[in-house]
Parts: sequence; C-alpha cells; structure tokens
Amino acid sequence: MEHHQDPPKADGDLEARVVKIWSTAFGTDDVTPSANFTELGGTSLISLRLLTSVRREFGVRIPVDEFLRESTVARMCELIRERSPKE
Repeated sequence: MEHHQDPPKADGDLEARVVKIWSTAFGTDDVTPSANFTELGGTSLISLRLLTSVRREFGVRIPVDEFLRESTVARMCELIRERSPKE
C-alpha cells in the first residue's frame, strides 16, 4: 500500500519539500532549487532514491530517463506539478 501526502498547494512548499528530498538523498544541506543532479555527484542509486521518495511523498511517478534529461530540483518540481492530480 502506497502512502503519500496531498500535492503541495504553493510552489514554495513544493520546492522546499523537493530540496529536502534531495538533501537527504545526497547527505548535504547545500541543495538549492538550481542544484544539478550530475554536478552534485548523482549516481544511478541516488536517482532511484530520489524518484522513490518523490513517489512516496507526492504519489507521482517520474520515469528515470525523463528525470535525467534535465535533472535539477526546479525541473523535478515541474515534473511533479505536471503529474499531480488536478483538483
């Protein structure tokens, strides 16, 4: 059974939650909205952790190949918004 929270209402809330997911996955507090997955030292294992955390937190599935095309916090926020259920 998947458990997830409701999609965020405000962009700032979404961004803060995604930054927290990335910070946890990378083990650093130096993550910003413009942070780039590759520049932070991203690996295939970290990408799976990020995408699994997003699925759990937001109930949204993002394909690995789509995430890796432009892998920044800001782009991940866009992908989450695009896939979140509309109210």
